[in-house]
Amino acid sequence: ILFITFYYAQVFPAGFILGSIALTIHYWTDKFCLLRIWFQAPTIGTDIAHMTRNFITITLIAFALMTAYNFSAFPCDNVCKSGTKVSSEYVGKFDLFDGEGAQVHASIGADDVSYFFCNQDFLRHRPFVFPPVPANQPEGEEWMNESQANIANFFGWIGFTVFVLGVVVLFYRVVFKPLRNFLFVTHKLSGNATNIKFSEVPEIFGYVPQMKLLAFPFPLILCDVRGINDDLIGWTDPRYPHDHHSVIFDVPGLVRKENERAENIDKNCSLLSVVKHWPPTK
Repeated sequence: ILFITFYYAQVFPAGFILGSIALTIHYWTDKFCLLRIWFQAPTIGTDIAHMTRNFITITLIAFALMTAYNFSAFPCDNVCKSGTKVSSEYVGKFDLFDGEGAQVHASIGADDVSYFFCNQDFLRHRPFVFPPVPANQPEGEEWMNESQANIANFFGWIGFTVFVLGVVVLFYRVVFKPLRNFLFVTHKLSGNATNIKFSEVPEIFGYVPQMKLLAFPFPLILCDVRGINDDLIGWTDPRYPHDHHSVIFDVPGLVRKENERAENIDKNCSLLSVVKHWPPTK
């Protein structure tokens, strides 16, 4: 949506309104689905964010270039003045027919100026024309007046600048940075090492497998947590202990099997994962 809106912005300015409406609908639809319908997605890192950033850069490049090319192509009729008057054989009144078969009356005077075909679209010029500035008009086929030339010159060089900067940014992100990270060590440690131990920081919690369900105010514990301190679980129920939320107490005989496992560690009778913590000695 964003790319199409920017690409055709000059010939269809109403696309900004339609694009904003479409993006607004997408935003609220995705927000509702994320919060009410969809499950939590797996962790995928920052790849999508980096790809989106590169896509926006390409979109801005396309917007700047298409603005320059479209303004330089006005009036888009591929007709240029020859600077000479029409031949006498064309002077007079004529009956013409348009593409739909309707009759049209035309009158050509002796003082009228003749016109000839000229390609006003720099995108379709051969050889390719870049940047689309008035100085690159073919000799003898200039179609821009002074005001259009000033506007086309401004947008042409702005588009050229945006294109160069965008290519440099994309080259750095897509080629140079990955290659540098592959060939050289670029990671730098931040901060200073301290003597603070993991067990001495009350805000740090352990990784305990849990499942959040809408029907329960607290997560269900999916492992045996009898070997760790309750502070490592990350939350506290003011009414019930953590065993009340553990699924091992929901299956008859499971606690007995877990107790047997604890008594004989070599016996393969564990049905759920076990979380253990060995605090350092003081």
